[in-house]
Amino acid sequence: MMGSAVAAAYKEERDEKRKEVVISSSNKSRLRKIIVGTCLTCLASLSISMVGGLMLFWWETRYHPTNRQLWMVPLALILLVTPLLVCLAAFFSDLSDYESSASVPPVTKNYYIVA
Repeated sequence: MMGSAVAAAYKEERDEKRKEVVISSSNKSRLRKIIVGTCLTCLASLSISMVGGLMLFWWETRYHPTNRQLWMVPLALILLVTPLLVCLAAFFSDLSDYESSASVPPVTKNYYIVA
């Protein structure tokens, strides 16, 4: 009698561990998708920032001595700084979304029989 209770407890524990492994592997694939999406966003943001930096450098070398084409300065600064902020926002947004969804248990519906 005691042996069957121990065996049943062992099987339940083993099944729970298997469920945890399945859940964690699905979370890993979701985490990989999040990381890839964030990396692509950061790569696009980096390239736009480089365009802004190069535009500012071009204005500095070509037009700054005569103070012409001043419209290039704010545009270059916007292109230089804004994508970095977008990259940080995307990263922290995905990070907080992953943490909140991993820690919240699934919603279960309880049905009650009313006599």
